[in-house]
Amino acid sequence: MIVVSLRYESVVAMKRRHDWLGAETERADHESMMDGGRKALATVDSKPIFTPRTGALQDATTTRVVKTSKGRILRIRNPKKYAASIDKGSKGHVIAQRRKPFLVFRYRGQWMRKKWIWHPGTRAYRFLENAQKQAGNRYERAMRMRMSRIASRFSR
Repeated sequence: MIVVSLRYESVVAMKRRHDWLGAETERADHESMMDGGRKALATVDSKPIFTPRTGALQDATTTRVVKTSKGRILRIRNPKKYAASIDKGSKGHVIAQRRKPFLVFRYRGQWMRKKWIWHPGTRAYRFLENAQKQAGNRYERAMRMRMSRIASRFSR
């Protein structure tokens, strides 16, 4: 017969270590998410894929760590109206006059007046998707590094 007895002090110490491990894991997750967010913003700024005109689209991109019932997520968003068209592309569509009798624009050196024009659409540049992938890669690397550091301290 084998008898195992636990002393109250060892159970308390075990609970304290367990709580420490949980808190350190939470901290590592949050810090790794923040690292991923910084990488996403850096990717949008330095490698936008499309040709930026003013930089306003990149500047409007934000990241935020959101706590959910299942954990945390990194939200990457851009509130600009044209961000979705640049990111996901657009189908061909008609651009019609609304407030004035004609659309007036310069085309090949000449001024044009039209009631409507056909826009052929734009290709998808997927700059936010690229930022999301880079953020995920950075998060995974940072989390592995932090968790191995925590594991080495926990086993002491």
